[in-house]
Amino acid sequence: MEGSDQEDKRDFKELKRDRDLVYDSPEQLCGKVWEALTPFNFDSWTLVCFCMVYLLKITVVYEFLKPLAKNLHMTVYLAHYKAPDELGLKPRE
Repeated sequence: MEGSDQEDKRDFKELKRDRDLVYDSPEQLCGKVWEALTPFNFDSWTLVCFCMVYLLKITVVYEFLKPLAKNLHMTVYLAHYKAPDELGLKPRE
């Protein structure tokens, strides 16, 4: 079984190297979005909430993300409602 794990890691490294020659990496794509959002000065928690809701919405297109999105959704909502002070949430003005 260990041999197959090693092969999977090697195969993924090769796949990543090959794809990165053709496509932007996830980090590069994130960087593009970050550059567009930076002028708006969103706090980190606002961006986490946006990402969670967006991820949940796009599971219609990318169904393989649904289990992860549902898990993240529950985690974010629990944190939001159980620990607002720790997250630095500010009351509405």
